Amino acid sequence: MKKLEKLLNKHTETEKFVTKSMDIADQISQFLVEKNWTQKEFARRMGKQESEISKWLSGQHNFTIKTITNIETVFGKNLIWIPQYLAEYVSVEDLTRILKEMKSSKKPRKTNHKIQPSIIENRA
Repeated sequence: MKKLEKLLNKHTETEKFVTKSMDIADQISQFLVEKNWTQKEFARRMGKQESEISKWLSGQHNFTIKTITNIETVFGKNLIWIPQYLAEYVSVEDLTRILKEMKSSKKPRKTNHKIQPSIIENRA
């Protein structure tokens, strides 16, 4: 039974990884649209090959914290939000509403829960 539990836990972990990787790729794509940048322009600004950016945007890249920080620096916006800092940008009422919506649905709709990056700028 323990082998089955380990296998199920690994499956859940893999699902979470894939979901988070896709969410990061989606956010980068959204930033590119907002900046009106091509993948080529973004690659130039990151000092990377365009093929690497393409891999990132496929959602199949395991980002390091350093890479995420570099991406945030290039865009001038946060890519990942740490909950303890959210209160600086989102009201308690909005956070409460979002959490209630997330609990009440199996899979929250992205458009209802995504903080608009155009509203929130990097704290730096």
